[in-house]
Amino acid sequence: MAETLISPGVLARENDQSQITSGPIQAGAAIVGPTVKGKVNVPKLVTSYSEYLANFGSTFTFSGSEYSFLTSISAYNYFQNGGSSLIITRVASGSFSPAIASIPTASTFGGTETVVFELETLSDGVIMNSTSSEASTGALESGSADNLRWEIVNPNTSSGTFGLIIRRGDDTTKTKRVLETFTNLSLDPKSLNFISRIIGDQTQTLMGSGTTDVYLQPTGSYRNASRYVRVSAVNVTTPDYFDNSGNAKTAFTGSIPIAQSGTFGGATGVVMSGDNTLYENIGNTATQGVLGSDYTDVFNLLANKDEFKYNIISAPGLIYINGTHATPLNTLISNVENRGDAIVPLDLENYASSITATVSNAARNGFLAQVNPYLASIQQRQGLYAFRVVMDETNNTADVIDRNQLVGAIYIQPTKTAEFIYLDFNILPTGAVFPS
Repeated sequence: MAETLISPGVLARENDQSQITSGPIQAGAAIVGPTVKGKVNVPKLVTSYSEYLANFGSTFTFSGSEYSFLTSISAYNYFQNGGSSLIITRVASGSFSPAIASIPTASTFGGTETVVFELETLSDGVIMNSTSSEASTGALESGSADNLRWEIVNPNTSSGTFGLIIRRGDDTTKTKRVLETFTNLSLDPKSLNFISRIIGDQTQTLMGSGTTDVYLQPTGSYRNASRYVRVSAVNVTTPDYFDNSGNAKTAFTGSIPIAQSGTFGGATGVVMSGDNTLYENIGNTATQGVLGSDYTDVFNLLANKDEFKYNIISAPGLIYINGTHATPLNTLISNVENRGDAIVPLDLENYASSITATVSNAARNGFLAQVNPYLASIQQRQGLYAFRVVMDETNNTADVIDRNQLVGAIYIQPTKTAEFIYLDFNILPTGAVFPS
């Protein structure tokens, strides 16, 4: 334990807890609903609205109008009003798949172009497809802020390495919007820079559908370091790229991809339209569509705390974004009744106010639960004569909450410290009367 002197009588103690096993992921709420992008049926923890946008998107366009899912609006209000962690589970009707990019070699094998490795988007649905005609500026016809394109840079056959850039789908050749950069990648499985090791190759699949024992089955050997793609296949490897003299083997030099760029395609499902989504028409009257499916599997996955290790610790708890299906709510209530979660069937009339009020109360209660015991301990050590902490509706009115503020007032009466002690010694004659 290390101690640092901050000021006379004030010490900061540093406790090394790096060897303590981490507990379950804790989140203030969980939202189950449709989103613009993201992995379907796989819960993900986000800690800010910007992280939500990066993983799940914001708005989409249908029939010339712009729409936003209630999932996005709810997440925005949650973080705006003091929320700090949120589990989002994207749901969708029908079948769906991610987009794929195939990166070819510098040369051909047997007269045909050989795919060195394949990338797969971490998000599902046709919105991830960027394959389309390209303008002279390099702009893609179907490029958007939500889909991706890739670029191979700095290939080096002498060292057997190359770089990979993940770009936004709506950029151009002169104005590249780089999302991620990976340098010195290798096709050698024995190398520390092996492409799958650096980028990641894992994915998760929902298993046990239709039963109460629902779980996520991971596949792949390396944790995903990329926030956007994973390596789904490495078709050409270069084990022991160098010979005993330290020179690149000629059999492998043609395997290194050349400098080039490309797109992602082949994704299916999760079409954004008015007949299978739950959304709000921006600038117009709110509209509710029908998802047309039952999501008991997702709720069983979230509720199975022992298996899935997600712990939802405070209201508003699980928010069911599709009010047309009530059956999963009954199932979920029986599974989480001992954990005190609030289950809120969301509708267009009260979702914003319910989340705002709940999160504001939770934030105030959390603050008071930490400050009051701390000040009480100081008072017990005679550091304070009296104190009072005010953080309630009197100083957190509706106007204050709407300004995204949290106001508190702390009143203290400190004890007085005797800095100087004076003792007067008086010598009196015998028989004198002591003064009163």
